[in-house]
Amino acid sequence: MNNSAQSRIKSFQEVKGLKKIFMLLLASVFLVSCSKPTVENTSALDAAMSFTEIAGFDFDNTESLLDINTAERYGINPSDVEEGYVVCSTEDASADKLIIAKGKNVRSTENIEKSLSNVLINLSATYKDNPEESKKIENHLFKTRDKMTILAISEYTDEIEEIFNRLD
Repeated sequence: MNNSAQSRIKSFQEVKGLKKIFMLLLASVFLVSCSKPTVENTSALDAAMSFTEIAGFDFDNTESLLDINTAERYGINPSDVEEGYVVCSTEDASADKLIIAKGKNVRSTENIEKSLSNVLINLSATYKDNPEESKKIENHLFKTRDKMTILAISEYTDEIEEIFNRLD
């Protein structure tokens, strides 16, 4: 083989190698961009503290959903909860509320979602004659990622959702 043929073969092999590397990089980017974000390692307490800071709630007014009385008040079975908290506004006439709960498994998370759906219905009925609070309730945040569910009634639901979406 002459130098020219060897040079072309070498160039062809280099291009072929670069194509393989490019395809692997493309596949990696695709897998990373399509993977579902998780909140498995996020503490509900850390999340609740972040959310209460945004909403201006007094974190001292926090109750644990592992407490039987607190969980039952919200229709939640405490045995479904791995970790969870309720933070309410200290103002009596306010519907502002943050409930964040991490279920023990998929079924527990579904049960928590059903309970929080009922909480939302009850809040709507309670504040139906109060236009300002009704508007907050209409603009609520009710979302689940993995086993973490949040119900937020606040003027700051967009900001709370932004942080909830960034949890890892």
